[in-house]
Amino acid sequence: MDTKEVDFERLAFRAGRGDREAGATLRRELEPQLVRMVRRTLRTQHETTPLARRVLAEARRMAVVPRREGWIAPEPLIGQVARRMCEWIMAGLVGAVNPRRWLHDTVVGVH
Repeated sequence: MDTKEVDFERLAFRAGRGDREAGATLRRELEPQLVRMVRRTLRTQHETTPLARRVLAEARRMAVVPRREGWIAPEPLIGQVARRMCEWIMAGLVGAVNPRRWLHDTVVGVH
């Protein structure tokens, strides 16, 4: 069994700074996790997090989603929603990471 741990925070930081390889790795590692999250969210209908609310809203834009717990969503819908959530997360990384300006921070702090 593969016991590697993925450092999502580090990958997100690097991807946000424009590292294409980190972005590709993040997407490849994140999307399968999102598939599980989407499947569970559609089954439970719990809107307890911003991601869950977005998942349900996106799924409802794409298909008729019953507002009841226990619904088993079709796999194609789960995959589409997971891809959209991954795109949303990846788009949020662009420009979200501000490089430190060490010299500026030091000079501004001294008066």
